[in-house]
Amino acid sequence: QPSLRLLALTTDDEAFTPTSNVRVIVGNDADAVAWIVGETPTAKPTVGDTRFGPEPRQIMLSAGDGPKTVYVWVKNTAGVVNSAVVQPTITVDTRPPELRVEVQALAETVSQGQTGVPVSVRVTNNGGVAAEITGATLVFDAPASHVVTRTDHVLRVERGGAKGTLLFRVGVDAFAAPGAHLLDARLTARAVLTQADVSRSSADIRDAWDVQ
Repeated sequence: QPSLRLLALTTDDEAFTPTSNVRVIVGNDADAVAWIVGETPTAKPTVGDTRFGPEPRQIMLSAGDGPKTVYVWVKNTAGVVNSAVVQPTITVDTRPPELRVEVQALAETVSQGQTGVPVSVRVTNNGGVAAEITGATLVFDAPASHVVTRTDHVLRVERGGAKGTLLFRVGVDAFAAPGAHLLDARLTARAVLTQADVSRSSADIRDAWDVQ
């Protein structure tokens, strides 16, 4: 009885693939001389089926996102085709990165000249393809000479709701205007697979702190 594994070309993931082209690994087929690997036929083929051929390394799945079931049939040296159905499934998800950005000031109140104030930027990727963050900037709503240091960073945020956090430390301007100030973020990002630009000019959820 043969076995079959389906793997995404870019990640080796066996559950999801961002492309319709996937890698296949057939196992337990040492005595096989011909193979059929594909979404058809779903029932056992005849020995003389013309679709039998060399063992494939990759196959192209049918168009469209969603789960795809693939069958493997092998013919051995005695001309016998496996009877039991082997049918692993992999889900095609070609949606581009969909980034949700949230700024959080970890201190509600800051003082003029205060140093090392932490601000986090959480990035959630609800798309089907991983995203790479190549740049991140905090944006303040009023002119000020804050000293901003990015102390931690996530270069890659995976697909399907994965999260990553960017951490900044802010030295508050000694002459910053007292009162409430809005904090925003700007990200430069791209899809890992296609290099498409998925940058964000503003956060979905911004925060504020009160300068005293």
